[in-house]
Amino acid sequence: MADTTTIAGEDVGVFARDQIEILATRKGEPGWLREQRLQAHEAFASTPMPTTQPEEWRYTPIAE
Repeated sequence: MADTTTIAGEDVGVFARDQIEILATRKGEPGWLREQRLQAHEAFASTPMPTTQPEEWRYTPIAE
């Protein structure tokens, strides 16, 4: 499995969460859509970033 790198700090998450709230308010989005966006943001923020090391999928034979 590929190595991953964790993003340190909470500034990125806070900034994006604030922007989601502003966007939802400006567009008059319903509460359920705002919650979906925030849940998607949480899933993204908790996913580690990939490293520059070679990934296993690059060497998968696709000619078969």
